[in-house]
Amino acid sequence: MSTFEARSKPHDLACSYLESLFKHRGYTYAKYGVEHKDVKEIHNKLMDCTLKNNDQTSKFVRHLPDYICIINDKVYFFDMKTQVRIDTPNYSIECDALEILQYLMQYKCLVVLIFSSDNIHPKNKLEEMLQQKPPNFKACLLNEIGQENFKKNINPERSKGSNTPFFLILKSTKGIVDFNILMDRLEVH
Repeated sequence: MSTFEARSKPHDLACSYLESLFKHRGYTYAKYGVEHKDVKEIHNKLMDCTLKNNDQTSKFVRHLPDYICIINDKVYFFDMKTQVRIDTPNYSIECDALEILQYLMQYKCLVVLIFSSDNIHPKNKLEEMLQQKPPNFKACLLNEIGQENFKKNINPERSKGSNTPFFLILKSTKGIVDFNILMDRLEVH
């Protein structure tokens, strides 16, 4: 199993649960990014294009958000960020991913970042995980989190993730709240 496949299992579990939350709330949504099962086989080829040729189109496609979701006639991008390590005071997001999300925001797109909780683990099946304790997702509207809150990690090779440069953001950053609190707020507006 490739490292991408191993790292994508917690992401897939988190996305499955997120979809159940979307359904429960009655949202209209669709998978959007290339990390979903139906297009994963091209992920490595896209990454090769990015790394070998500095191909900006492949970088853009690789880091598109995971979902589009319609809430009260407004369209939002949703991007799930699962964490390899949960014992830190930070969440992480790849530099390229943040760059693409900020690019979307330049066009006034609404972007929601969702951070996975500590019980999303590749060994857990979704049903078992939900019986133990539902994930406690945290979320934020990206435009409400100032750029100054993102601190670049200068040693990505020391991480247990993709070994690509990433930003850290404190879990306690103002604007990062419980998923349900943010969804309730979006439903009102």
